[in-house]
Amino acid sequence: MKISNTIKRALFSLTFLCLIVFSLIAGAIIEKFNLFPITTQLSLFLENSGLSGLRSTVKDSVTGADQIQEKYISSNYYDLVLKKYTKPTYEDYGGIDILNKKLFYVDKRGNGWILNNENFEKVISKPLNLNEELFLEVFGASAVYQYGVKDLLVIQKNDLSSNKVFLSATNFNKNEDCYFLSIFVTEIDNDFIQIGDWENIFNSRPCLKKHKNNSFAGSSAGGRLGHKDNFLYLSLGDFYFDGVNEKDITSINGSDYGKIIEISLDNLKTRNFAIGLRNPQGMFIDHNGIFETEHAPQGGDELNYISFDQANNNNYGWPNSTFGVDYGKKTWPLDPSNNNHMTEGFIAPIMSWIPSIGISNLIRFYSNDGLSRWNEDLIITSLREKSIFRIKLNNVRPIMIEKIELGFRIRDLVQEKNSIFIQEAGSKYIWELKESS
Repeated sequence: MKISNTIKRALFSLTFLCLIVFSLIAGAIIEKFNLFPITTQLSLFLENSGLSGLRSTVKDSVTGADQIQEKYISSNYYDLVLKKYTKPTYEDYGGIDILNKKLFYVDKRGNGWILNNENFEKVISKPLNLNEELFLEVFGASAVYQYGVKDLLVIQKNDLSSNKVFLSATNFNKNEDCYFLSIFVTEIDNDFIQIGDWENIFNSRPCLKKHKNNSFAGSSAGGRLGHKDNFLYLSLGDFYFDGVNEKDITSINGSDYGKIIEISLDNLKTRNFAIGLRNPQGMFIDHNGIFETEHAPQGGDELNYISFDQANNNNYGWPNSTFGVDYGKKTWPLDPSNNNHMTEGFIAPIMSWIPSIGISNLIRFYSNDGLSRWNEDLIITSLREKSIFRIKLNNVRPIMIEKIELGFRIRDLVQEKNSIFIQEAGSKYIWELKESS
């Protein structure tokens, strides 16, 4: 028996109404009983299962976001415009940088494109070999979302003839069924042609096994890259080996995790530049030191400053000290008295956020032309708050903060002249932010 269109519409309306009622009730229960970790775990499930891409596509279609090419944003000093570019692949991770004055995007498998006349042109066709299939055999298909490239760094050679391209990425040891973080390098000439294959120049130690709950915490990898003089800097997270979720891997001798590692480009020798870090998502190499941003547990996202003169005092406290607490609780188990960073020998952040903003990468903006009143300000991006935060400094101390809402989660950013390119997380878009004419 055929169902009439009227009955079909009535059933659809009833189903839609039930979904709304269920959402309201579920939201009320989550708020009433402080069950926010449930929503966190749900989001993590969607991301790990690969469904976040489908969710983003549906959201863009329903809201009409896929039809929007420009967005206008108001800030205290400027009216701003966001121009949208569509990436050639849907990937949340990967990274962006500037290559020969053009935006350069690399996806999480190591394929790379430049933005040329508003279109992406492929310049890297030799992806990384990260043993992904073997990794997934051990950790399961749901781990694929967080596996792969974490950051991209371009360094122009001194003779200007070509560029070194560095990628940080999770990697897998098939003989021991364990994972680690690697740095790879290749070369691209000024005609955007890749010269040679990828070379693996660094692997983090020790190699990590499964958690006791068999999970892979790739979102806590860190992996940000930076460069000064003839040194490369790499941030490494704790992969949730923090002494609470799993044994503490950050404090054992020879461990690279929970640190910023300095690597000589002359001989590839390494040293610990900073320790006591949880999940360093952002890193900007400034004249006299490094500004670093990191995810805390529930509450307490951090902005740290690490001076290049600070060689003998570089412990930022994690996992024994934090302004945050364990999810769904009121304390951090390794700091039950909430002494935070007042413990002797630990360096406090120069700024911290409660509640957490889902902090991601940052830059220090330098310009005497466009957006010149932002000159020397920090621009910090966020996932949860879907905003950038402009921070005015007195020397290296924050004295003012402006929240500028963009309306989407942000993974990465890079400055090119008077523009800031912004990589949206969980979508297929990169945006260009500049002063509205």
